[in-house]
Amino acid sequence: MRSANRQTSNTQKVLHRFLKNIPAVIGGIILLAFVLVAVFSAFLMPNDPNELHPELRMAAPSQTYPLGNDQLGRCILSRLIAGTSTTLGNAMAVLAGILIIGVPLGVIAGYKGGMVDGIIMRMVDIVCTFPSSLVGLAVVGILGPGLQNIMLVLVSLWWAPLARMVRGEVLQIREKGYITAAKANGLSDTEIIFRHVILNVMSPVVVYATLRIGAIIMHIAAFSFIGLGTQSPMSDWGVMLSEAREYLRLAPQMMLWPGLAIMIVAFSLNIFGEGLGAALKPSEKKLSRKEAAE
Repeated sequence: MRSANRQTSNTQKVLHRFLKNIPAVIGGIILLAFVLVAVFSAFLMPNDPNELHPELRMAAPSQTYPLGNDQLGRCILSRLIAGTSTTLGNAMAVLAGILIIGVPLGVIAGYKGGMVDGIIMRMVDIVCTFPSSLVGLAVVGILGPGLQNIMLVLVSLWWAPLARMVRGEVLQIREKGYITAAKANGLSDTEIIFRHVILNVMSPVVVYATLRIGAIIMHIAAFSFIGLGTQSPMSDWGVMLSEAREYLRLAPQMMLWPGLAIMIVAFSLNIFGEGLGAALKPSEKKLSRKEAAE
């Protein structure tokens, strides 16, 4: 009961500190708005994003098409909304893959130490030497352009920095008194990892994930922009930018809206992640010997 009350108190303190950070709160609200748009995109699109209207090529905004039309007469607003779902969904899929690989390997390396730690960290060192952009270009050159290939490259390379960060956190956690107390009370390594180690390492992981997803969005959009990621006619912010660059002087609004969406999401993720990190950092759990036994 006491442990549960302490956890509730810590959560309230974190929430209070976070709410005092106005820029972080604004960033969180903006992100929530984009997430809601992505989830309910099918209901929010005023028109079919792929419906062609040649007679409305690069038309100005109107009541039917609030943000105007692109070079094929498609509704820019509808494509922007559909691109929100595609871009955020793909970024979340990549982030999930990074977390699934990086967190367990980092926890195992940091907690077990010895040969296990050495093997995992040598793998991390090797993976970290490969630049993601060049590897992405090489993979696309071999397998051909496609979003799945880019996502595979990002997952394959970006789990390593996360594993290294998690390992560093676990190395500090395993020396804490409550870990010693848990071992003295007969808890197995598996129980200690799930009941204490992972619980205490989640704060930096959440902050890392929040900041990393912005970089994922930028990379996916960049590869789509040069024609190696998402392929037209699928709606994607990078694809929209790529299609609009040839018509920048004639219809600048075609490039304005997807570029603005990428910038706002990336900036919001940064200030939200920094605010979340500042709120979580002072609240790391410090369990006593008695609480560890509970």
